[in-house]
Amino acid sequence: MRTLLSCLLALLYVDVCFAQGPSQQSQRGQNSLFANYFSNISALGGESYQIKGNIWGVTAGYNFSMEKNKAYWTRALNAKNVAVAFSYINMEDAGSAQASQAKGFLGEAYSLRSQLDICLFNVDKTNFMLSPGFGLTYVTKTFRTTDNPLVGSHINMNVILGAKLEIPVVRSTKIVAGIDLFHFSNTAFKLPNKGVNLLNASLGIVEGLNSVNKERKVSFAATEDKGAFEFGIGMGHRGLQQQFNAPATSLNDSLQRKFGTSKLNNIGMSAGYNYRLNPLISFKAASDVIYYTTTYYLPDYKTTVQEYGTSKDKLSVGLSGGLDVWLNRLVFEGSYGYYLHLNYATTPIYTYWIIGAKYYFTPWLAFEAKTYLHLAEAHYTNFGVLFHLK
Repeated sequence: MRTLLSCLLALLYVDVCFAQGPSQQSQRGQNSLFANYFSNISALGGESYQIKGNIWGVTAGYNFSMEKNKAYWTRALNAKNVAVAFSYINMEDAGSAQASQAKGFLGEAYSLRSQLDICLFNVDKTNFMLSPGFGLTYVTKTFRTTDNPLVGSHINMNVILGAKLEIPVVRSTKIVAGIDLFHFSNTAFKLPNKGVNLLNASLGIVEGLNSVNKERKVSFAATEDKGAFEFGIGMGHRGLQQQFNAPATSLNDSLQRKFGTSKLNNIGMSAGYNYRLNPLISFKAASDVIYYTTTYYLPDYKTTVQEYGTSKDKLSVGLSGGLDVWLNRLVFEGSYGYYLHLNYATTPIYTYWIIGAKYYFTPWLAFEAKTYLHLAEAHYTNFGVLFHLK
């Protein structure tokens, strides 16, 4: 950690010493490069699984300035940047607090994500920002390689929520200090899917570039609809249960559950109405239907009973309500629903959550990816299309 912090300070020192001419503030609308070092404050797996040990990493990326973009969402959110970031996370020194896992069971992780910087307020040119983001994470060690009880697959989804302080120093150079909550898991594509949650502190540098974005206004027709009907259909996959809490007659049965290929595919359908409060936010209500290609079957208990992911019937039906946040063509969604019909094979469940995103190719057609959740457990992620009709 000391070495990396020394490098950051050395970079700042060189920038100060070799700056030509008087100090200048960065131009409005200036794109920038950034890099930081982060160290873990606390780590926790799903279901309160304690993780202890040193976790650290580095992040580098590129900021596309939104300061001259006059789209409604950039002004409403006071968006400063849209970033593309790459992170390396070293978890080799981390072990289980329960002593059931030796150090190194989590391995290393490589993450690519997009991120939005929202300026909450500024004081004397110092910006206080909120930075949510999402992307993909590759993890080197999984349940199938090292009996990692938290991660079932190499490829995982990630989400991040950060808060940071951006302080200008010289010319177009800024120091950034922050704290963030970083989560990765695979949304039940391969179980186990407890996931990993990291609370990190970071310190880094932002260097402005000569390129300045032109002032422009971006609009999209669908954001101007006062109300519209929406119809969606898609498909998703769920992994096999891995905790071995079902009857197993032999070691081969257990190994089959660990390395077996899941046939648990679901088809999700929805129909509802979306009402626009303003170009940024809309409210929606919908009916949600899930068709289960594989249902509960007692003789094949170990591959058809998947906790909250299992149904005795082919269909489940629910009603949900929530809101969408529109960033032009990209829309983030969240809903809470109640089941009208659900016949689960194990613990009864009555409510569900939906979180996801959709991207509009045209004002009436979007690609949609949304995760269904029961309590804090992912059911599955549904990938499909959504029709938006006035």
